[in-house]
Amino acid sequence: MRDRVSTVLRSASYAVVLLGFLALASVREYGAVMVLPPLLFIALAGWGERLERERPAFRTLKRAVCITYGCFIPLSLFALGLMQAVVALVVFILGWLMIGGKSGKIWCQIYLMSFFLLLAAVVQRPEPGIALVLACFIVAIIWAFVALRIQVERGRMDRVRPARVADLSGLPRPGGARSGSVFDAGLFAALMLLSLVALVLTVGLFLVTPRVEAGLFGREDRQRSVTGLSETVRLAGGMSIYEDQRAVMRATFPDEPGGAYVPADELYWRVTTLSRFSGTEWSRAGLQNHYVPGIDFVSGPTATSMKFAGKQEDRARRTGTRLVHQVIFMDDMPSQAMPCLDLVQSVQLPEGSRRMSAHWDADLDFTVQLETQGPRRLSYEVYSEVARPSDEELRHAGWDYVRELQAADLQLLTHQDLLPETQRLVETVVRGKRSPFEVMQALEAWLSGRDFLYTLELPPLPASNGIDYFLTKTRRGHCELFASALALAARSRGIPTRVVSGYRGGDFSSVDHSYSVRASMAHLWVEAYFGGLGWVRFDPSPQASLDTTDLGRMRAALSRQILRGKMFWYQSVMGFQGGWRLDRLFSRAGALPRFSQIADSGAAVARSLPQTATTVAPVAVSVALLLFLLRLRRGRHTEKRFPLTPDQARAVRLHHGLVKRLEKLGVPCSGRVVEEIAEAVQACSWLDRGAVLGIIGAYNAVRFGGRPMDRTEYATLRRALAAVRILR
Repeated sequence: MRDRVSTVLRSASYAVVLLGFLALASVREYGAVMVLPPLLFIALAGWGERLERERPAFRTLKRAVCITYGCFIPLSLFALGLMQAVVALVVFILGWLMIGGKSGKIWCQIYLMSFFLLLAAVVQRPEPGIALVLACFIVAIIWAFVALRIQVERGRMDRVRPARVADLSGLPRPGGARSGSVFDAGLFAALMLLSLVALVLTVGLFLVTPRVEAGLFGREDRQRSVTGLSETVRLAGGMSIYEDQRAVMRATFPDEPGGAYVPADELYWRVTTLSRFSGTEWSRAGLQNHYVPGIDFVSGPTATSMKFAGKQEDRARRTGTRLVHQVIFMDDMPSQAMPCLDLVQSVQLPEGSRRMSAHWDADLDFTVQLETQGPRRLSYEVYSEVARPSDEELRHAGWDYVRELQAADLQLLTHQDLLPETQRLVETVVRGKRSPFEVMQALEAWLSGRDFLYTLELPPLPASNGIDYFLTKTRRGHCELFASALALAARSRGIPTRVVSGYRGGDFSSVDHSYSVRASMAHLWVEAYFGGLGWVRFDPSPQASLDTTDLGRMRAALSRQILRGKMFWYQSVMGFQGGWRLDRLFSRAGALPRFSQIADSGAAVARSLPQTATTVAPVAVSVALLLFLLRLRRGRHTEKRFPLTPDQARAVRLHHGLVKRLEKLGVPCSGRVVEEIAEAVQACSWLDRGAVLGIIGAYNAVRFGGRPMDRTEYATLRRALAAVRILR
């Protein structure tokens, strides 16, 4: 019975802990990385219990770690924010409890901390998957509490047992009966039924409870969005946008000096263009021509694509352009188009990639489409032509768009619905500007100036004419509103424009000369057409002054390392979905992250934390760890001790006090066992022998006989010990 009860108790309790962290993982801000702490705690639980029981040094280490974290709590409020600091504290307490001895009280505290994690997840807008976590949590907590109750009652019964019990194990049992077990089939069936009833009641209460916005499998928060790419851009307000710090792309420039792209502020990863505006939404629309001088007609799979079975696509190169080589890895491509620097001249998929093909999109905007039937994880090489006409050339571009563009394309690229008062405001901004380029410069400078503010907390916008409201009233928003405002304002002046979605920027690592692009770098900008020169990029969004939290920076650093590991695995081991490539594992061992790379990433994370925390915490942890190792080394050959019950621990403390008292009164006790001390006391006629022998008898009965000793009896014996003195 004992083993089965303990097994059920630990299994159910560990499930409760794991489900608490899984609930937290359903919140986008935390992610799947929250699964690691409970697995670590569970793996170290048994080891920690044994060390806490046998090694006093381990208890000292835990106290030192607790004191260190206590010093960090005020700093965590500033570094992480209130909610994240509370979650971090709960996680620390849970780890503290898990890696140590377990009593009934400790198990209840563990359940409470796990429930706090569940509660923290619920109030932070989790994903719908939390419904399954909640259901499993209810079942696990029922089993855990039942097993804990049985364990506690069994312990109470074991503490008060008769001195002698007849051994009947060898006697035959009538009818072949077997020894009973608490967790038999009947109790299992009862617990399963109880779990089912609890789930039904929980779902029923959820369905009948009044709520503003909820559902059976989760809640959709319409007031919050997440940075990233999509096929369309819908203009909306009255929401907050969460910055997703996950690394989604890694890029290198093999032919650039030092691997760094210059100029760094021109790092725009173009995905696709959106030319059609329908009042509140941008979407893709095909043109009848690409309108880029010096390039032949390009659309769909070309002869090159068919020659290389869809693994390569290219076109003739333009003269007078800078050719930039890129090697890009994406773990999960968010849309059909492949991010590249514009303007793409050639793209090549990896050798051995199966069920994948790349070709020019039919909309004639040089978007490279990826067709795949499997996972959207790949590495590919791109050559892009980087060129921008000079300002002088752009100023000489005229207004004769009727002759330059097809009528249908001109109508599509100049369609807008700005109100008359908004158009008068735009006219005021561009007054005195003669060329389309000067108009675009004036509008871009106006939108990126002091009159407008970049923010991810979007104010409410009306259902119609949202850009008018943005330009005349709120003047606060994110890149979608700024790019849309520039595109529509330019269209109101007769300039053909479209918006472009992609990523802007990248985090450069000087260690491996690569750029990590995060999901939060998703961006929207504008392309304007100039006669005889083609499309030119304009970005009106002001530079964001958004401070990323320390937790966000740590998650971003961890995400970059995970992306680097995935890239190595799929490039050097799995061979781009094309079967195992273990033959390259050793030949490309240099692709593994070196210690210096890991140290560099760790240093970058450390620099993001407050200076006080990064100075005090490592020193305190290092000192505590050193003390722990020294104590382990000193006590390596210490005799193994057996655990004591609380009553036995009181008896031992009483015995130690008695030895000190007798030594003080002149009775030698060093090196003697209890019986020898009792004999020495019997020979001391000048000593209050009755009180001493009573204390020794109580010690023997509790320490070796299993008799209980409550706190009242312990206090009485301590007073009697203090009264022991020499008789006059």
